[in-house]
Amino acid sequence: MSFNQPPPQPGYGGQSGYGGQPGQPQQPPVPPGPPQQPAPGYGYPQQPAAPQPVPGYGQPQPPGPYGQQPGPYGQQPGAWGAPPPPPASGGKGKIIGIVVGVVVAAAVIGGGVFALSSGGGIGGGGDYKLTTPATVVDGKYSKSDQKLAESESGSDKYISNGTSISAAYTSADEQIGFGGAYGGIDDPGAAVDKMISAALSGSTADEQHPAGFDGDVMKCGEKDYGVFKSPFCVWGDDSTIALLIWSPSTEAAGSGTIPDAPSVSDFAETTAKFRNDVRVKK
Repeated sequence: MSFNQPPPQPGYGGQSGYGGQPGQPQQPPVPPGPPQQPAPGYGYPQQPAAPQPVPGYGQPQPPGPYGQQPGPYGQQPGAWGAPPPPPASGGKGKIIGIVVGVVVAAAVIGGGVFALSSGGGIGGGGDYKLTTPATVVDGKYSKSDQKLAESESGSDKYISNGTSISAAYTSADEQIGFGGAYGGIDDPGAAVDKMISAALSGSTADEQHPAGFDGDVMKCGEKDYGVFKSPFCVWGDDSTIALLIWSPSTEAAGSGTIPDAPSVSDFAETTAKFRNDVRVKK
């Protein structure tokens, strides 16, 4: 019968390993004729994918990388839709890094993006500038040595005579990230909305009117990082715009003891005091 003729087709994986018995019918699991497609799968469990010209899928290793893929995504085994990062100290430290990154982004955004066409631009002028004093909020927070970003003057198509600035301030178990810009703002309300949408995408914020705040607008909200929630505030006036965002200190995260986050209204009060400390006459 013609099923005994094609054994000279050695390309079927383990067929050639049966020595010189190409026409022997003793190899029922792998008939060499047309029905060879289903048979190899059942006869050679170690090559489940296909014994055809795709040997790569017959190796047991390819499924491995997909199983190990969450590794490269850091400590986020849920990168493909599983739960958020586990509350291990390393994960907390990573999230704090994300918070700091948001502040750096805010400084860059404040220094450049707000001169885009739809208002809220930073241009020349303005009577006040932003500084980074050694302590703020009645001495509660001290300036950290952590380098966030260089203060940078903007003089490109987006900005004229504007300067961005950023710093981190810490207490025993808390950190406040600060980023913004100064130089004259056409529409403070639009600028605040832009900063929130660009630096804190997906977050919502409401206007706050804390005691001692005399700027045009302040909006505050909360960013949920899973392990903890970070209240934030953005203020804007005709000279300055800035974002403040709260997080546990790196020391607190390392110890596994996360302090309670302040409420949004309480953080608005802190932001008003902070603004009074960092915003000074030119």
